[in-house]
Amino acid sequence: MIRQAIFELFNDPIYKFIAIIALIQIAMIILAILWLLVPYVVRQHRTAVKNRFNTQLGNSFLYDIEDDDKLEDWIKRANKYPSYILYDFINQYFYYYTQDHPLFPKILYVYEQLGLLRRDVQAMNSKIWHRRIMAIRRLMNVASEREKRTFERCRTDRQMIKIIALQVLGRIGNAGDIFTMIEDHIIDNRMMEQPFYVLFNGLELETFEALMERWNEIQCPRLRQVMLICCARRSPSFAKPWLMDASRSEDMEMRIAFCKSATATEDEELQDRLRKATEDPAWEVRSQAARSLGQIDNDDETPEAHQATVDLLRKMLEEHEDSFWVRQSAAFSLWRKGELGRAALEEIQREGQDRYGVDAATQELERIRTDEYLS
Repeated sequence: MIRQAIFELFNDPIYKFIAIIALIQIAMIILAILWLLVPYVVRQHRTAVKNRFNTQLGNSFLYDIEDDDKLEDWIKRANKYPSYILYDFINQYFYYYTQDHPLFPKILYVYEQLGLLRRDVQAMNSKIWHRRIMAIRRLMNVASEREKRTFERCRTDRQMIKIIALQVLGRIGNAGDIFTMIEDHIIDNRMMEQPFYVLFNGLELETFEALMERWNEIQCPRLRQVMLICCARRSPSFAKPWLMDASRSEDMEMRIAFCKSATATEDEELQDRLRKATEDPAWEVRSQAARSLGQIDNDDETPEAHQATVDLLRKMLEEHEDSFWVRQSAAFSLWRKGELGRAALEEIQREGQDRYGVDAATQELERIRTDEYLS
């Protein structure tokens, strides 16, 4: 009778629907429990395997690596462990031991014999970008010229991967390899300039100078600007021909790059061109020229040149100037020109005829007093 009642109950469409909903909810609860339980079990298992590896092999690694026979036995036993354990273990040594460390060649040998180098090179071809980025990070400090072609293929990869590949090529490649990677690269915002400053400053000077020989072939103005600034700071006399070209360029960004770079040289001709840049048609160039004049070390200027710079900045501040930013840059640079500059600011504040010039001088003097009070 009970069986018949249950049968009749489930024949009712409403109760059948309720039963289906209940079963779905039970299934979802079970799946949620498994979703939480499985990762926990996996983590526990991995922790146990890692602890066993450290007990059996990890703690003796630095001792075994000194003996060739022990090292071969260590590698043979280590190969029985999963790759994620081996990666975690070897990577910590690559982090602490640089290439000039005596143990680095043997650690690299272990990395190769465990098949990790081959795995990472293969992972560089993965369609999953996360795998590629993890692989290239591991290869960054261990790759040699044998893997150069692998990094050259990153030319069309994501920006992050391409930049790391460039850093690696800077170590294992030559100027031609780097040029191939950057000749048509576009920097579309200023935030992406910093990695290239790091790249160019980290290159061997000979490699960087060879790269500069093809400066005019680089398509991106911002990239040429970064290269020019780095060159002027690293090798001022070598950079002079390109600085001269940039000062006459029709491209405003190149003229700004010249103004930023000229302060790194003590060349009188370049500094004279920097002063002339304060008359540039573009306010952006005039502003950078004014700011750069303040960055020239006062000790590197003769008393006459120092006075001429102060007079020029004062003229920019006192005479009619459409741009607020140019006036602010001129006021800031006057402060950096020592006693002469500060005296000029105070005189403009007291006796200036141009209201905007007086305002800019007053703001700069107030900022100076605030900084002095806080310090």
